[in-house]
Amino acid sequence: MRHRGEYDDYDNTLAEFRLLPAALLEVKRSFESRAAEFAALIQNDEYHIITGAGSTWPAAWYYGMCILEEMQWIRTRPVHASDFFHGTLELVEEGVSVIILKGEDAARPLVERVEAFVPRVTDRIAVFDTAEFFLPGFSASTRALLSPVLLATVLERVSAHLEVLRDHPLTTRRYYKQLQY
Repeated sequence: MRHRGEYDDYDNTLAEFRLLPAALLEVKRSFESRAAEFAALIQNDEYHIITGAGSTWPAAWYYGMCILEEMQWIRTRPVHASDFFHGTLELVEEGVSVIILKGEDAARPLVERVEAFVPRVTDRIAVFDTAEFFLPGFSASTRALLSPVLLATVLERVSAHLEVLRDHPLTTRRYYKQLQY
């Protein structure tokens, strides 16, 4: 993109990326107690709806499909925030867990629409908003790029706590790489 003239702020973005390892470590440290609390809250839930949009959609899909379902055997419905009001909203009722992943890119309003609706129906809401993470020295444009990285960082900590609380290692599978299919 830089060589085609599609990305003007390459040098500044690269300089900010050099700050990333230390920044992610601090995000992880600051989130640890919240990760433990969230894992304890959801450990026995049978079903979650997880949503995101833009750069957070792959994180929502991955966390729901690969971590909660495949690795923890918790039923999960990943749904893009733009599709939330095309069916999924009818599955939300009191007691249903909705996990909302908010990034800092142009798709944020799609997620905010879901976030505004869900409290009218259920009290089981968790919002992971990357704008809440302290990242000194990062511009808004770089933060928008980093939303999935930030979510992966904090959700990894949730996964580590779930693994212990549920006594279910993330490597335990019934079928995946256990049977030929």
